[in-house]
Amino acid sequence: MMWAAVAVLAVGLMVFFWMRNKQREAEEIVSGVDPATGAPKNPDRELILKKGSKGVEVAELQRRLKRDGAGDLLGKTGPGKDGVDGDFGSKTQAALQQVKAVAQISLSQYDRPTAPLKAPLFYSAVESQNTGFN
Repeated sequence: MMWAAVAVLAVGLMVFFWMRNKQREAEEIVSGVDPATGAPKNPDRELILKKGSKGVEVAELQRRLKRDGAGDLLGKTGPGKDGVDGDFGSKTQAALQQVKAVAQISLSQYDRPTAPLKAPLFYSAVESQNTGFN
């Protein structure tokens, strides 16, 4: 009986330290600071981000998605419980598709304005006939 209690305690401690380590890793990614040097990590603005990507670049993309109104789709993950966790998963992909209508993107592409969709030519002809004189 005593061995079982010791085993449960050991497993509990292992899970605790594993979760604490994961939390610290997430905080380092989201903060954008290199823990060894204390210097800020500059995101690679040309790196294509897609489902499965991880790192400072993804955290920056998530911050921009949140700023642009898709924060509710990101969920409550990450150190700040605001969806910024540096892991490009299904929620980040859904937010990106809502804001930019794409499944993958780089930070430099995200910053470019999205071109407005042009209406087909036949709309112009129909609209010109709808002058409001009925």
